[in-house]
Amino acid sequence: MTSTGMATLRDPFLLRVLLKAIRPSTVQASFYRWTTFFTIPFYSYMYWGPRYFTDWRVLLGGTGLLVVLGVPAIVLCNALAEQVTRRYPEPQQARQRASILVLVMSVLFGPSTAAWMWSMDAVHLFGYRYNPATGPWIVGSVLLVNVLVVVLFELLLALNQWQTNQLGAERLEHEQLQGQLDEVKQQISPHFLFNSLNSLSVLIGEDPRQAERFVDEMAKVYRYLLQSHRGGEPLAGHPGLTTLEAELRYLASYAHLLRTRYGAALELSIAADVAEGHRQGGLLPLTLQTLVDNALRHNVASAARPLRIAVDTTPAGQVRVRNTRQKRTVRVPLPQDNLAALQARYQRLGPGGPAVEVAAGEEYFTVSIHLAGCRTPQLATQ
Repeated sequence: MTSTGMATLRDPFLLRVLLKAIRPSTVQASFYRWTTFFTIPFYSYMYWGPRYFTDWRVLLGGTGLLVVLGVPAIVLCNALAEQVTRRYPEPQQARQRASILVLVMSVLFGPSTAAWMWSMDAVHLFGYRYNPATGPWIVGSVLLVNVLVVVLFELLLALNQWQTNQLGAERLEHEQLQGQLDEVKQQISPHFLFNSLNSLSVLIGEDPRQAERFVDEMAKVYRYLLQSHRGGEPLAGHPGLTTLEAELRYLASYAHLLRTRYGAALELSIAADVAEGHRQGGLLPLTLQTLVDNALRHNVASAARPLRIAVDTTPAGQVRVRNTRQKRTVRVPLPQDNLAALQARYQRLGPGGPAVEVAAGEEYFTVSIHLAGCRTPQLATQ
């Protein structure tokens, strides 16, 4: 094997070592890099005294030697910092992380500094002579520098984590506000208002009494829409959620508008025998309307083939919306998928929030939502 080939095999490893020293991958290793380079003149003076600044051979040779020794030290610190931070990444683990790093660095660099001074004294490197008065101070300063670097690293890490948490909280708040805005745009639809007014204009001429009731129900619908975006009837212990009872009251008014508009093309049934424990369960405002609208927008509804939608609850503490599958041959273009948007809203509540389950069969499409804080009735024992 030629010398060129051997050099080629060694280059990647040497390059990796140099890159670790020049571009460390952790904040703490970066501290060690700058600390090592900036303390080289100090330790060089401690080793060789005034000769370090008066003899150019000591200046160049001593500095170069300490730089060469500093590269593997930086690489080692980098590896240790990565391993310890990976093992103890949480903010509350700062004490364990700092204690381990200080202990390991002290064990490594304390004896190694003493051995380095003994080796230089043995060969009189650049005229070096061990000085019992400064030797212990040099070892102690190395240990102190390690402690200071670890403390600074922990302070910076805590600051970074705080900034990350602040950005995460701001991003979450922005997503929630954007979701509420999208929800308002989706629910208070000009098309819905236009269709409702059309239905009202027909009723005024045909059945004034029915038109009066239609106006009352329409007022209830828009009153709930406005209240829901101001908190509505919040569920205790579950901010952002409302009760199933409030949702059912609203859905009854909304269903009246839909039945007036669609007539025999829509059969919408709402369970009346909902257990009291279920009525106080929590879900996001406008959930039931979103699921009913989703069924209407994706299925055919006609007098000859009415769309059947049933809203009820299950013994497992779920509210369930089931519709017959009568898929459109041509889908109505929508700005967003209602069901997907609803699922995204529930996901933003976190793992402790209500879960959304979707079951698409051949004949029925069902969406079930677990009610938060639902008191499931105990089944009678035989």
